Amino acid sequence: MFEVTYRNRLWSVPSGQTVLDALIEQGAEVSYGCRSGVCRSCTLVALEGTVPASAQVDLSPAERRQGLFLPCQCKLDGPLVVGDLDARAETPAVILRAERLSERVLGLVLQLERPLDHSPGQFVTLLRSDGLARSYSIASGPRSTELEFHVGLVDRGQMSGWLHEPAPLGTGVRLRGPYGKCCYDETMPRDAPLTLAGVGTGLAPLWGIVRHALDCDHRGPITLYHGARSLEGLYLDRALRALAEAHPQFTYRPSVLQGEVPSGGSLGPLPATVLGELKAKGSLGSHTVFLCGEPTFVHGLRRSLFLAGCSLGRIFADAFVTTPPPTPTAG
Repeated sequence: MFEVTYRNRLWSVPSGQTVLDALIEQGAEVSYGCRSGVCRSCTLVALEGTVPASAQVDLSPAERRQGLFLPCQCKLDGPLVVGDLDARAETPAVILRAERLSERVLGLVLQLERPLDHSPGQFVTLLRSDGLARSYSIASGPRSTELEFHVGLVDRGQMSGWLHEPAPLGTGVRLRGPYGKCCYDETMPRDAPLTLAGVGTGLAPLWGIVRHALDCDHRGPITLYHGARSLEGLYLDRALRALAEAHPQFTYRPSVLQGEVPSGGSLGPLPATVLGELKAKGSLGSHTVFLCGEPTFVHGLRRSLFLAGCSLGRIFADAFVTTPPPTPTAG
C-alpha cells in the first residue's frame, strides 16, 4: 500500500493497482478517457517522488523531464505527490460549427482562443466544463485557429452524445495537446509513395494528412483507403472524389463490408485489400504508411505490412480506443 498526495489530500493506492483506478474508486475528481494509456486524458504531473518508467512510455523527453505521467499506467513503488497540469498547458476554445456528415458522424469545428502548434493527424484531449475528457484527431490544417474534428456517435457515449445533441454553439471547452506522431513530415522526400488507410472516423486524421501533403506539394503517389460497413459509412466520399479529380497524384479507394460496391472501390475486409494492392505494387520498403481507426484494424494491418516488407519506421499508426460507458448504478 502506498499513498498519493493529490489536491491536498492523501489517497491510498493498493500494491498492483494503478493510481488512476485508486483515485476513481475513492471518488477523486480526475479527468480520464480510455484508461489504457492511449488518449492521454488523465495526464498528471509528479511534484515529488519517482514515477515508474512504464507510466511515461510514449511521452516526449521534454514531457518526461517536466514530470508528466499517465496515472492509468502508473503502479507505485513508493509515495508520490502529484498535481494537475498547469492551466497554461490548456487551450480555451468554443464550439463554432457543427455539421452532420452522416447519420452517426458529426463534423465539429472549434474556434481557439490562441493558435495551437499542431500538425494534421495529431490528436487533442477535449475537456468539457465538468471535467469530462475525450480525445479526438485533428482533421484540419496546421496554420489555423479553427480545428476540425469528426465525432462518431458512440452508443451510451457521454461526450459524443452531448456533442451530437448538438451541444450549443458558443459553448466553451478546453484542449490539451496536441499529441501523437501520426502526421505528415514536411521534410520527407516529395516523391515518396504515401499509403493511408482508415476505418470509420479513422478517416479524420487521414483527411488532414492528405490535404497537408498536397499543400506541401507532395509529388509522389498518394493512395487513401477508407473502410466502412456500407456505403452510408463513407461519409466524405464526395469530397474525396473531388480531391482526387483535382490532384492526379492522389487516389481514393473506398471499401465496404456489405451491400453495393462503391465506384472505384472494393467489397470485403479493408486490410486484405490494402495488403494485396501494396504487394502488387512492390517495393514495400519505400512506402510511408498511415493507419488510423479501431485497434484490431490498426495493429493487425501494421503487423501484416511489416511482415510483408514495410519498414516499421515508415508505419505511423493511431489506434482509436473507445472509453467504456459508465457502469449503471443499482437502485
